[in-house]
Amino acid sequence: MRPNFNTASATVSLANGLWATSSGQDFCSANVILTHSESAMQRTRHEQMRPDENFRRTYERRLHSHSLSVILEHPIKNRGNVGRTREYDEEAVLKGAMHVFRKHGYQRASIRDLEEATGLKGGSIYHAFGDKAGLFDAAFRHYNRAVLEGRLERFAPPGSGLKGLRELFLSLLHEPDNGSLGCLITNMAVELGGDVNTYPHVEAALGLLRGTFRSRLGEPSTAFRDANEAKADRTAVRLLAFYQGLLVLIRGGEDKASLRQAIEDEFNQLETLL
Repeated sequence: MRPNFNTASATVSLANGLWATSSGQDFCSANVILTHSESAMQRTRHEQMRPDENFRRTYERRLHSHSLSVILEHPIKNRGNVGRTREYDEEAVLKGAMHVFRKHGYQRASIRDLEEATGLKGGSIYHAFGDKAGLFDAAFRHYNRAVLEGRLERFAPPGSGLKGLRELFLSLLHEPDNGSLGCLITNMAVELGGDVNTYPHVEAALGLLRGTFRSRLGEPSTAFRDANEAKADRTAVRLLAFYQGLLVLIRGGEDKASLRQAIEDEFNQLETLL
């Protein structure tokens, strides 16, 4: 009677399938998997000749379990002609992930959400960034660099003074595609706040905003160039609170015409100090 090799054959097929579809993910070498599986097939042939049916079934279950462990517990990086590293547009991936975290927050963002937004499969995300937290960290750095620093350079560059700050605040009302995802910094300050240690990227971003406000207030075009240092510092903190409050109200759907007027009123008042 011809032996039944279904278990060992399925293991070989599984190894082949995983290797063929890995696309740069950290699976073990195909040669290791297949050599192990072929050896297991030979052992299975020998054991299936035994008359003890219970022994054979027990052995097949042990074989199947061990083969999966070999595949999943011994990752190595692809190199040489063993496999091709997946290529992707890092900026597009980080931008997609950034929007997911803005919309859902960190805790509620699922791997499925991230897959759809980045175009990467879950295994590729873990291969490239380690885990969800690693992708979040990279996306936050991208946000601070591309969105926050980019906005500051565009609307409130050095030398722009109070006029530049006014333009910066008004720019908050014009989110791309009329969206209302809010600010990743503000959203994460709320979600991740309350701990003893502030999330580093939130702290860095708020510090950059406060420092920019303080610098523009101290430029020759403003009244604060000769003002008391403590007063200028307090004004910078007040503007930071106003800035973050605006972002919360925008996320909440507040009427933008009313917010525009609030911005104009604030800076008109500051200009009276000139």
